[in-house]
Amino acid sequence: MGIGINFGEAYVGKVGTGDVNDFTVLGDTVSTAARLQVHAKAGEVVVSESVYSYIDSQYPGVQLEDLEVRGREERFGVHVIRGRSERSEAGLLLSSAGAGARRGAGVLSAQG
Repeated sequence: MGIGINFGEAYVGKVGTGDVNDFTVLGDTVSTAARLQVHAKAGEVVVSESVYSYIDSQYPGVQLEDLEVRGREERFGVHVIRGRSERSEAGLLLSSAGAGARRGAGVLSAQG
């Protein structure tokens, strides 16, 4: 399983009318997280630069990589964290970024 995490503003709420409505999250932040997840291989967590700025002290020296992300004209900077179990990695990343989540919506996208 690969994981993609991005950080930023998103629209969160119920969408639809009548009997057809769903709780969802929309926006560029969400779309980008999903696209980062597509690039993540098994055991990798691909995080945007905005996420890495909150967790760099726990993961020092993770090199910046440029990805070609669909829907963006310019290449997108990411950090690929490897080497720990996916479950513990995702938990550490989300709890580490938790302080920043009060300033924006954290988005996790996982691929099965």
